[in-house]
Amino acid sequence: MNERRPIKKNNPQKPANSSKAKEGDVKNPSGKGKKATKWAILSVLFIVLLIVVGCLTIYYILYDGIPFVERIEPYVRPAFPDEDDFSVDYDISTDENTVLKTPIFLEKPIDENIINILLVGCDSADGGSSRSDTMMMLSYDKRSGRIVLNSFLRDSFVPIKDHNWNRLNATYTYGGVGLTINTINEVYGLDIQYFVSVDFEGFESIIDSIGGVTLTITEAEAKYLNKYSHAEVSAGEVKLDGATALEYARIRTGIIASESGDFNRTNRQRKVITSVINQALNAENKEVLSLLKTCLNYVRTNLGAKTIIDLASDFLDMNNFDITGYPIPAEGTWKYDEFGKMSIIKITDEGFDENIEILRQRIYG
Repeated sequence: MNERRPIKKNNPQKPANSSKAKEGDVKNPSGKGKKATKWAILSVLFIVLLIVVGCLTIYYILYDGIPFVERIEPYVRPAFPDEDDFSVDYDISTDENTVLKTPIFLEKPIDENIINILLVGCDSADGGSSRSDTMMMLSYDKRSGRIVLNSFLRDSFVPIKDHNWNRLNATYTYGGVGLTINTINEVYGLDIQYFVSVDFEGFESIIDSIGGVTLTITEAEAKYLNKYSHAEVSAGEVKLDGATALEYARIRTGIIASESGDFNRTNRQRKVITSVINQALNAENKEVLSLLKTCLNYVRTNLGAKTIIDLASDFLDMNNFDITGYPIPAEGTWKYDEFGKMSIIKITDEGFDENIEILRQRIYG
């Protein structure tokens, strides 16, 4: 109970409606103030709940929970096969669950401050009988904001667990993104645990959602696009829509020799990804919402919710990233060859070891 102070006779009591009424003097018998406060709190909690539910819904739409397993035995790279005894493994599973759920071997992080994410582009984001057209590792340094893109050449001839040797992009057909990650980690001594996959239709839609990508193209590339796509472009800086950007990223043949082949193709893919990242960072709110909606339809990932939030927070704090890109295998460690009636990129035993060291230097310094 509040103790009332005595009123002095020479200082008349102030009216009840005085603006200087003391705290506790004014009563609210109806309790309207408390009700308003209660409803305000409930409204805020409801909005927060909607945001949380929305974020969780988005996360579970995107999330592709491929299981992780411990590696039973340390990896030892098998010897290069004898061509006389070699045969391609055509035993491809048609069971979607088998393809999608090939477990990813747990790998100890090489550096806790650097996260490696495999970006996979293919005919179908769900695996199945398709082969991966693009396998690119995005390495992000949380301390500096530096991004390194390394493109793995799809025709690289590598050992694949339980499937003999074959070109690298066959891993996606045999066992989905899980087997692709395991093979790249084994062959190149990496610690990839996460992936983001998108199919060709999704690739086009993502680019259209941010208003296209700005690239600098050569005269030969412009001539190719004008011939094989609906574009009408000239050499120099151009803005490409999703369909034309996909055509550009897949150029491999039908262009002058100095700009053909898989190495030039992966360079174009890195240019597109770099442009997408930087344009997404500077997109207007309307474009960001469009991009998010598109990703819900086409993108799959196994990144955890906390990792996505942390990466998004980092990205929002930056206007542009320091992005560099390279192909793997590196120059001087491979040669074009024919093996088992396949055209391959052959890496020597010494070449595999050299590429492991080159990747460590590129990513970790």
